[in-house]
Amino acid sequence: MKKMAFGALILLVAAQWYFAMDIVRSHQQIHRYGVEVTFRINPFWLQGTHQNDVILVTLAHNQITVSDTGLFESGMSVFVRFEPDESGILVPIDVAKKRPEYGLYLKTKLTYVDTGTSSVTVTFPQLSYVLPKHDVEFWDIPITEPFLEGQSVFLAEAKLFKGDVVITNITIDGIPVIEYFGVKDETDRLYRK
Repeated sequence: MKKMAFGALILLVAAQWYFAMDIVRSHQQIHRYGVEVTFRINPFWLQGTHQNDVILVTLAHNQITVSDTGLFESGMSVFVRFEPDESGILVPIDVAKKRPEYGLYLKTKLTYVDTGTSSVTVTFPQLSYVLPKHDVEFWDIPITEPFLEGQSVFLAEAKLFKGDVVITNITIDGIPVIEYFGVKDETDRLYRK
């Protein structure tokens, strides 16, 4: 009985190690072979003391016009194809059931099919951005007119490879997120207002 329990423990540890190494290998491939792209992301803010150095974000533009809504149903896995707009930011242009052979795409799920507007709504995966080393003591919302009026532009620079993405930088109105929200000390906080 003890041998069987020990064998099960060894299998469990080996499986966890394999899956962890697979994630690391996948991220290394994305960083090495991925194409540098920029996505518009949904607004977020950081305030107060930071609890960890990871920001979770979601891509904007999750409603996509399609030519035939009859091909799709809610809950199915699909591939969203992207092309850069005039400013170089990727926007979704199409949804496909099969993995595209070329181009920029992400694997995701359909959440809603609207036959009235010939569009589908997708749920992009929540993406994490690990902040680089910094000396920020706490986060604060800068009092800027575009931010307060909801006009700020939130962008994620990323690497995209075979339908997977890794965020490499986040900017708000062209300013890196650490500089935008980060406050090093009380003097810095007072100077910003």
